Amino acid sequence: MMRFSLIVCVSMILFSCGNRMSDKESIAQIEQMEKKLFATMEAPDDSLANDLMTAYEQFNEDYKENELAPEYLFRSANLARSFNQYQRALGHYQSIVDGHPYYQNIIETKFMIAFMYDNDLKDKKKAEELYKSISAEYPNHIFGREAAKRMETLHMTDQEMLDYFKRKNGLSTDSITVQENVISE
Repeated sequence: MMRFSLIVCVSMILFSCGNRMSDKESIAQIEQMEKKLFATMEAPDDSLANDLMTAYEQFNEDYKENELAPEYLFRSANLARSFNQYQRALGHYQSIVDGHPYYQNIIETKFMIAFMYDNDLKDKKKAEELYKSISAEYPNHIFGREAAKRMETLHMTDQEMLDYFKRKNGLSTDSITVQENVISE
């Protein structure tokens, strides 16, 4: 019985390895899917987008050490976010942070996690925690500076933000009100 189990396990491993595409074949397939999807972005194909995200995910699973793995996860996260699949997007961004800490866009990836908590999930407390971490860790990077800016306005209402940006840009409240009145007439 044990011998039979061993033969079944070895057969399954060999069978599954034999059906897996090479990394070059996977890349070619992904490139074809990208061309097809992005050629039709005026009316994006949800099914094709999901297939592409799955291909990105599979590539990362099969070829974690390939330099394209984190890039494909990043693309998948951006695509998922554009289709309002926020948990899927967050999972991919977090997988990059956890599994690919030396990825060339790691700071942007961390920022996107904070940004999603801020804008998409409306979890201001978590966003603030992440923005603080990014601005402290990368104070001289564009995303570190942007995180610091986001913390300034994070808890403001729409009206408070409007007033804040008016002051910041040297505009008086009266000049904006006059312009708004002229436009609405």
